[in-house]
Amino acid sequence: MTAASNPWAVWLRHNEPTRYNLATKQGWDAFVHTAARTPLQQLNRAEMTRLSTYELEDYNDARGLWNANPRPCRPPSSPAPTA
Repeated sequence: MTAASNPWAVWLRHNEPTRYNLATKQGWDAFVHTAARTPLQQLNRAEMTRLSTYELEDYNDARGLWNANPRPCRPPSSPAPTA
């Protein structure tokens, strides 16, 4: 099986973790302005049983990466002050 036919290997390649130096302005800026990860397709157990061994391993690695790095919590805007 080629890596191109394994969507989970492709997802992992495109969503590799990046290390940012948050102690510097450049590192913080890069962290804040980085693009969001591509959403990971969820499979049910029946779909997972149809994956090959390599696909299942890559899928589980992708799930681990996706769940270890949740999206930032964006609270709703504060209400406008009243007079």
